[in-house]
Amino acid sequence: MLVVIVASAAIAYGAPSAFTVRDDAANRRFVLDFQNLGRRTLCLSPAMWPNEHGFISLTSAKISVSIGPQDFPLDTFIEDCPTCTLKVKPRTTTRAYLSYAAFKIPDALAPKPKVLHLRPAAVICD
Repeated sequence: MLVVIVASAAIAYGAPSAFTVRDDAANRRFVLDFQNLGRRTLCLSPAMWPNEHGFISLTSAKISVSIGPQDFPLDTFIEDCPTCTLKVKPRTTTRAYLSYAAFKIPDALAPKPKVLHLRPAAVICD
């Protein structure tokens, strides 16, 4: 079952953007869409956007998933990748997946309604 949930608005310093989240319980992941609504390229750092494996590298942000009264904090990993910043061209959308495994969500809770607390921050980088 797919449930649309909106985690939080994105922060794009100096440019308009949109951020949506969809819970894909069947595949044990969240589907994230970041849309650059402006006319300049925006950059998302690996500390705020998942890599191709569905994980976010070491971040100081408070990222978690709430399922009822339970809260599951993001289990980050250390990745030294200064060139991994994702560039989002003007008027385009980028999609990524954030794995339930990144939060250690138990299988029994996968079908339950969830709220992802993630507020990606983008900066103008062109």
